[in-house]
Amino acid sequence: MAEYFERVTPITTVVEFYNKSVKNNKASLLKIYPDAFRINRFRFSFANCDASMKRVPNGSIDFYLEVEKALVLAEDILSRQLKNDVANEAVERRKRSEKDGKEYKYAMPVRSYPGGLSARKAKEKKIRTDGMAQARVLKIAGASSDKLDIIISCECGPGRETKEGLIVPTYEYKPDTIVRVGMTWEQAKQLAVMLKSHYDAYLSSCYTYDEFAYQKFLRERNNG
Repeated sequence: MAEYFERVTPITTVVEFYNKSVKNNKASLLKIYPDAFRINRFRFSFANCDASMKRVPNGSIDFYLEVEKALVLAEDILSRQLKNDVANEAVERRKRSEKDGKEYKYAMPVRSYPGGLSARKAKEKKIRTDGMAQARVLKIAGASSDKLDIIISCECGPGRETKEGLIVPTYEYKPDTIVRVGMTWEQAKQLAVMLKSHYDAYLSSCYTYDEFAYQKFLRERNNG
């Protein structure tokens, strides 16, 4: 019997994105992994880095997004629904600026996905020592830069559990950690295509494995 399993495919990530500013000695990255498919999740791994792409201490966040929500997001990108929502938000923000007589420079999120860990799990994993839950939120908003179209961000901080079992933030506008990764619409399309293709491949492999297992069961039963 084999003592370990070695995967045949060299693929480790679904897709990767990097932002870097040598001038400010800052960078950020987003890597999406398929290693949580068995719990029906994509793992979005965010990190703040220096200009050499070395991760800074306490600057990383992993967010587990449900497959169904990830695939709907992919469809919204490919159908231009997300692009329309970003454009509509910009129009509404401009109207609000004119009405209030002040500029609202930064876009509001057009997609927001809450997540996190309960207080018990946060304590067990030694993520928090203050007795609070660990809230995590994945957001998508329009970018303020001319070179980028959207910002995908992830933030984490203290939270509380609702009666429905959701983890909601209690930190308002000051999370413990926030990572922002910008991308163009073309890069967003790449993200969408890779999300869909990787999960389609996973489903195909599941069905194939199940059929092989069933045929093996039939052979063994028929052979006595």
